Amino acid sequence: AMKKSFNSLKDFHFPFWVVIFAEGTRYNETKAANSQKYAEENNLPVLKHLLLPRAKGFACSLSFLRDTVSVIYDVTFAFPSKEPTVMSIAKGKPCYVDILIDLQDPSTVPTDEQGIKDWLLQRWVHKEAMLEHHSIHKEFPLPHFEMPRRYFSLVVIITWSLIVGSLLSSATALVVTHFGIQIAVVGSMAICAPTTLLLFLMVKQSKIKQKAGHPNPHLASYTQHLPPQRTDV
Repeated sequence: AMKKSFNSLKDFHFPFWVVIFAEGTRYNETKAANSQKYAEENNLPVLKHLLLPRAKGFACSLSFLRDTVSVIYDVTFAFPSKEPTVMSIAKGKPCYVDILIDLQDPSTVPTDEQGIKDWLLQRWVHKEAMLEHHSIHKEFPLPHFEMPRRYFSLVVIITWSLIVGSLLSSATALVVTHFGIQIAVVGSMAICAPTTLLLFLMVKQSKIKQKAGHPNPHLASYTQHLPPQRTDV
């Protein structure tokens, strides 16, 4: 199925993005410990902020799209303050994120399977070094700019809220008119209860537990070549 999907993009006539999360799962303390144990046992870099990448999906995408895509965007996210959750966003708490985008030429990626694995792992070592620096200095060691707020997004949210709210109000009025207030209340509870449970589960899943630790000694030789910390504002 994956190969068929990638193959269909060869003749796609519109611009497209293929997003790959090479770690294959969410970060938590248990998965991080397992990843670090595997790295130690197999003489691989031990990562603190990331899980070891899985190259299968990335290699498969390259085998079909190497001559189709013009650039690989290596994107790394980091939060200067506490990581946001669904609940913190719902409460209106501000969310700040730093995004590091590193452009890579697909033609520079090796063509053999082991070469692709080594290339991807080297990118993860670089990410780890960037995240280690960010965890200490609260910024990436590169020039950056702030993206302005997009008020169009706010307009879209308000518009859809008004549309959905109007539809719900009309539906509620219709139910009350035909079945009475008791049925309307029971129906609302039947809808709200599973919705609330689903929201609770989403909030629980959104909590990323990342254990704080000391600077990673396995990256000492790599981080020596990082640019100096930026001092301008």
